Amino acid sequence: MRDLIKRFLDQDLSRRDFAKGLAALGFSATAVESLVASVAVAQAPSATAGVRMQGTGAEILLATLRAAGVRNIFGTTATGMSPLFDALALQSET
Repeated sequence: MRDLIKRFLDQDLSRRDFAKGLAALGFSATAVESLVASVAVAQAPSATAGVRMQGTGAEILLATLRAAGVRNIFGTTATGMSPLFDALALQSET
C-alpha cells in the first residue's frame, strides 16, 4: 500500500488506478473514496505557496489583471473605485 500511495503522490498513477489498487487490496468502496479524498487534500498546495506581492489593494488588483491579459477596465467614479483609478493613472502602461 505504501508503494501505491507513493506512486499516486508522485503522479505516476492516475486517481482511477489508485482507487482500483486500493480496491484490489480489499478496501471497501467507501474507504477507497475517503482515502482518495484525503490524499487529494494532502496534495493541494498550501495557502503559503502563493505569490507575495507588495502595494495597495488597487495596485495588486491591477497587477493581477495585467498578468491575466486584461486590457480594458470599465467603471464609474461613483462606485468607490477611486483607488483603482488612481493606481491605474499612476502606473505606466507595460
